[in-house]
Amino acid sequence: MPFIRRVARRMGVPEADLDDAVQETMLAAMTSAHTFEAGRHERAWLFGIARNCARRVFRRAREVAFAEPPEQAVSGGQQRAVAEQQARSLVHRALDELPEAQ
Repeated sequence: MPFIRRVARRMGVPEADLDDAVQETMLAAMTSAHTFEAGRHERAWLFGIARNCARRVFRRAREVAFAEPPEQAVSGGQQRAVAEQQARSLVHRALDELPEAQ
C-alpha cells in the first residue's frame, strides 16, 4: 500500500484525500483482479488503477467545488438584493408623500 500512496501523492492527490484514494485503488484492484494478465507486471497494473482513482478524486473535487457556491457569496448577494428592495421601497414612499402639484 505504500506504493499506491506514493503514486497518489505524486499524482497530486491532497493529503486529506490520500487514504480515500488508496482505499478506492485497493477496492478497484480487488474487484478487477480477473482482468490481470499473468505475464504483466503487478506494479504497472496497480499504477494504472491508482492513476485512474486519482483522476476520479480530482473530478469529484471539481464537481463539488462547482456544485456548492461559497456561503458568503450567496448571503452577500441576498443581502444586496434585500438592501436594493428596501431602497426602492423608501423611494416609492417618498414619492407617494409628495403633493400632486409638484
